[in-house]
Amino acid sequence: MAREFPRSRRVEEQIQRILSDVVRAEVRDPRLDGVIVSTVKVSRDLSVAWIYYSILDP
Repeated sequence: MAREFPRSRRVEEQIQRILSDVVRAEVRDPRLDGVIVSTVKVSRDLSVAWIYYSILDP
């Protein structure tokens, strides 16, 4: 199992917070109602982020 690096975890949490705020407060597309950012994972060198989301039933 890959070792978790504290900086990677902090970056993941920050990306998740920012994206969640943007989707909630700034996106006005009704098709995105009920979308939540559930998880963010970043590569070891922080060059790639994988964003996982969930869609809640309206």
